[in-house]
Amino acid sequence: AVVSTQSTGEEEEKGKEDQLAGVNKDLVARIRAKEAKKLAQKMVRDPEKDKELAMLGRCEMVVRCLRVLYVSAGKGCIPLSEVAQEISDNPRVNMSTSLAEDHIRLLLKVAPEWLSTAQIRKKHYLKLNRNLDTNRVVDAIRCRQALLQN
Repeated sequence: AVVSTQSTGEEEEKGKEDQLAGVNKDLVARIRAKEAKKLAQKMVRDPEKDKELAMLGRCEMVVRCLRVLYVSAGKGCIPLSEVAQEISDNPRVNMSTSLAEDHIRLLLKVAPEWLSTAQIRKKHYLKLNRNLDTNRVVDAIRCRQALLQN
């Protein structure tokens, strides 16, 4: 005979209460309320914000790849299509060329002092400010993430 060891919701609740035996009940209530508020905000968040947050999470690695690409190439401007192709070919960054272009466009909005674009004869070129520290760009990305999460 097989004995079932399924626990009910009441037993799980008692187990949680036993774990929180010495903790202030008001503190536990505030923490639970804060978690419920975060969950509610996450459920009603705009899908565009979710997409941008996901892209910002990958942008740090794109920034590092861009820096290496421009330093190794020794050029001031590189065509956007070539940059996107180089990023998508990078084994650390797992994304398609079109997704890499989307990330570059997002970086153009987040860090315009570091990355800029120019159009010459119907072709878009990217120019990277090598004098600006990449850590400042990463900090700008993290600030943008924090703004979107709240």
